[in-house]
Amino acid sequence: MRQYMSHRRWLCDKANQAHPPAAPAALERKHKPCLLMRESTERQEGLDGCCLLSRFEQEKIDAFLNDPARWRRNPAPASESPSRNILDAIST
Repeated sequence: MRQYMSHRRWLCDKANQAHPPAAPAALERKHKPCLLMRESTERQEGLDGCCLLSRFEQEKIDAFLNDPARWRRNPAPASESPSRNILDAIST
């Protein structure tokens, strides 16, 4: 287990992320690169952006580790404010 955690920490450092790759949706919202070490996933958030589903394919894993910044995304500007919409709705 210790070896696994050490390897996982190394992956996180290599990918320049502060969180382990266990929460792809949260990382996608933060636009951090995330390598999913899974064959498949039920959650599609981030797969078209900062998350890479490895499917345990060595080429994909190596590509991610060699250049994790390739999967970093800049946040899209917020076009609406949900809080503002709620305040507008209850104040009228």
